[in-house]
This record gives sequence, C-alpha cells and structure tokens, in this order.
Amino acid sequence: MADTKVDTTTQSNIHDVASEHIAFDWKVDFDTQVLTGSATHTLKVKKEGASEVMYVHSCCQTFVFL
Repeated sequence: MADTKVDTTTQSNIHDVASEHIAFDWKVDFDTQVLTGSATHTLKVKKEGASEVMYVHSCCQTFVFL
C-alpha cells in the first residue's frame, strides 16, 4: 500500500475505502438482556487500486479483499 495515507489510531486506509451503507440484522432477547446479530457494510472504493479493507474490533477481526 505504498502512497496511502493511514489513520495512525486505527491503522485503517480511510482515504481509500468508505462505508456507504450499513444494514443491521439484530435479535434482541429481553429476558436475558442479550443483543446478537450482524452488520452488512456496503463499501465505496474512493481510490483506484485499493485492494483491501480491514475491520478490527475487540470481538473480531475481518479482512475484505476488493
């Protein structure tokens, strides 16, 4: 990823790819007070040649290759 600006806090390539829309599919269990589900991201490539997106969270790590 030469020539790419990187967010030093998250190590993300925020200038290359952006989240355009997020769709949530959640299930709420009020008895146990548990929320489960998923999020589907629609991504927009902002820079030609961008080849990957990395999402890191305390629960999981996901790589998406464009």
